[in-house]
Amino acid sequence: MKLSPAVAAGASGAIFGMAGAMLIIGYLHRAAVPRPWRRSFGGGILPLIVLNLLLGYSIRGIDNWGHLGGLITGMLLSAVLAPPGIEWVPGTAEEETSQAAVILPIAIVALAMAAGVGHYRTSRVVTRLMAESARLRATGKSDQALERIREAFRVAPSDERPHEELGALYLSQNRLPDAVREFQEARRLSPLSTRAQLGLARAYRRQGEVAKARKLFEDLVGDELGTADGQRAIADLYNEEKIYEDAVQHYQAALKLNPNDAAAHNNLGWVYATCDDEKFRDPRAALEHAQKAVELSRWKVAAFIDTLAEALYVNGKFRDAVSVQTRALQLEPDNQEYQEHMARYRKGDGS
Repeated sequence: MKLSPAVAAGASGAIFGMAGAMLIIGYLHRAAVPRPWRRSFGGGILPLIVLNLLLGYSIRGIDNWGHLGGLITGMLLSAVLAPPGIEWVPGTAEEETSQAAVILPIAIVALAMAAGVGHYRTSRVVTRLMAESARLRATGKSDQALERIREAFRVAPSDERPHEELGALYLSQNRLPDAVREFQEARRLSPLSTRAQLGLARAYRRQGEVAKARKLFEDLVGDELGTADGQRAIADLYNEEKIYEDAVQHYQAALKLNPNDAAAHNNLGWVYATCDDEKFRDPRAALEHAQKAVELSRWKVAAFIDTLAEALYVNGKFRDAVSVQTRALQLEPDNQEYQEHMARYRKGDGS
């Protein structure tokens, strides 16, 4: 479905359609509903509709647009198409309906709700396990991280997130073919997974398959590639992977589309000041772009000020770098990275 990043499948849309029909019939055509069923229609079904919608929006991967589409369609059809009337002769008793039939409409929705609750609990467990694995991976505890991933596979074998995390673990170990396999499996389970696509692009890049990586990076930006924000986003991806030629090209394209894009000026300035490929180091251009970034942001963004200090430093202006970095630390005094930069600038200044 175009409006939703999730895959639309199953009967939940149809169930919401039935719930929408019950809601409208209960208000517009209440006389057509057998008396024992009337409590299940109209306002009686509303709490279950609201609860299921809330559950849908709290669970990752649910196609809520499919649910809303089913609900609205059921409501519209019930408003347009009146149900058949009940023939009743005055003076005769209305036929009693089985108590089992009374609860049937609500039972269908309740079953869907129960399935949603079960999925929600499983999703929370996987989320916790993946967070633990990521923390363990970041601290070099690969074996313990792998244990969390295996537990997630056991709990939710069709969830793409354990494959994404395992791919990231393999990527950190430079096991590139294994990383590619896991990210591809994650994309099979969730074709619109941004993390899987980004991980696969990085794995291809490190294998030397630059064309494949470039295609995946550009697909991530999609229709936004023709905008300044899109060009900056793709440039950031290239920069992270140290594909400096493409990064510089796309930052420059972003600035052609929007010369006042402070973030693009800042990020390009940082590349020119710090990249580890001498071919793309340009201290003078770094200073020009960094100065433009802080001017556009009115000296209110600490990261941009830090870039300007770095640009001054690589141009040999150590005292100015110390002065500028002081302003960055005034905005973020507890930033350890900025503190380390300041120590380097002061050392260059001899202070």
